[in-house]
Amino acid sequence: MGDLEQATSQNGESETMDEYDLPATLRAVHETEINRLKRLMRKALEHLQQFPNPQVGPARDILARALGEESAQG
Repeated sequence: MGDLEQATSQNGESETMDEYDLPATLRAVHETEINRLKRLMRKALEHLQQFPNPQVGPARDILARALGEESAQG
């Protein structure tokens, strides 16, 4: 904590981060993670669509709905 206090006092600022940069950074990280999750979900959906087994139908439908896509029946 001493290092943080020193960095702030040496800079002469009362904050360690610019209050306007933090929300933009968090949004960018959030969007990156959402895109990563969507890619994984699409891969899972593609994999599940290869199986005509009715037992995977619900999982396939849930993934398709979450991605806003039509589930391929069959």
